[in-house]
Amino acid sequence: MLDISSAEKRGGVALLIAACLSLFASAGAQTKELWFSKKLSADEARCLSELIQDSKWKYMAELRQEMMTIAEVGRADLSGDGRKEYVFVFNDGIRWCGTAGCQLLIGEKKSGACHLLYSGAGDTSFTVLRPSDNGYRRLYMPCEARFDGRKYHQVHPDCPNAVVRR
Repeated sequence: MLDISSAEKRGGVALLIAACLSLFASAGAQTKELWFSKKLSADEARCLSELIQDSKWKYMAELRQEMMTIAEVGRADLSGDGRKEYVFVFNDGIRWCGTAGCQLLIGEKKSGACHLLYSGAGDTSFTVLRPSDNGYRRLYMPCEARFDGRKYHQVHPDCPNAVVRR
């Protein structure tokens, strides 16, 4: 009969806990949840203004001031170049949000100007995933989006109504 001492049991339990913590830590390194702020810096507001002009919203000038007022911003390095891209969500109830989420714009600053990377639905449950396509990380917002070399596109156009797994 095998007799395991209390010290050996504690050591085994400690080893198991350490292994689990290591597994959870590495899983966390694979994704990054974005945090959003309601206060935009001057640089963020300037970028948002440029993104509005570069998107379908340029045709709705009457909404521009409201968009600038209600926007929340998150920042993440999506391209791995050390610079953080801007993620703007318009989370102000029924007017800006629906079953597919709220209106969302993503932009990056290059050569002094902000360039549109995504315009569509999303929300503040925005997560940057580890895998990348064409040099940009995949996104989950709450539907998966991938970069085609120019812009992000949702993997499943009917999401979030479709059954989609992370």
